[in-house]
Amino acid sequence: VKADSGETVLSLTPRHAGDSPVVYWSTKPEVTDKDQKVDDLDNFTTTEGTLYFWVKDTTGQHESAPAVRWLADLKIRHQVEPAADKRRVRLEATPRANLYYTLDGSNPKDGTRYDGPFEIGPGAYRLLVFARAGEANKTADFQIPASGDKTVQIVDAKPARLQSKRVSLDTTDRVFGVINRFRDQPGTRFKGVRIEIGEGENTVTVRFQEREITAAMIEGVVNSLRDVLGEPEALVNIAIAEGIQFDTGFALKEFAKIAGVELKPGDVSQEE
Repeated sequence: VKADSGETVLSLTPRHAGDSPVVYWSTKPEVTDKDQKVDDLDNFTTTEGTLYFWVKDTTGQHESAPAVRWLADLKIRHQVEPAADKRRVRLEATPRANLYYTLDGSNPKDGTRYDGPFEIGPGAYRLLVFARAGEANKTADFQIPASGDKTVQIVDAKPARLQSKRVSLDTTDRVFGVINRFRDQPGTRFKGVRIEIGEGENTVTVRFQEREITAAMIEGVVNSLRDVLGEPEALVNIAIAEGIQFDTGFALKEFAKIAGVELKPGDVSQEE
């Protein structure tokens, strides 16, 4: 998902549809060749939360299967800003979605529709947000501390995400500290990863862009590059630009300790 535009970029691979398949799409389940055609299968962009894709074999050798539904993975973010003697809360979802919220812990599906920034007082709040875009939906749980309280509230047992906060593992020890801790946790996924091996003009860089990868994958890339370069002790540093998903809040806190990351209010979201 492109955070600035809310667009999702998809790569589509038709199967069992001959040599010249044509893909059509719609926001409704009934897709035909009268609907819009996908012009670029490798770079299809959309701001919708739900789409249906239907493939037609132009040679007539294969029958078309029913349309396939795609649901966006909604991301919900919040930002708390000072506003005179109160505070102002902004909500955002990518892709774009209808948002509903509560501040008292009740079900946000029945909450207030978000139409723009709203004000809160100086106390602590539990902000629950429900996002819906077509058939895609998600709920997020944010702890907003009282004014002046810089403590980040994290529930140990709930899944947690370190938001799009740039994280730098700037030493080889930190890189392998993270690898060793999360190697066997495929649920911990890093997005927007850049790996650098070596120093100065001899540095080799690998970028994963939007692909989410695990600590085990990072270890495999690092070890392979060291082997290929013939430098088994080459220095390694890693930058993570698009956030990290953890199975638990406890795991996120452990990562922050290993990586030397200072968590601040707004850095962490925990979804239901």
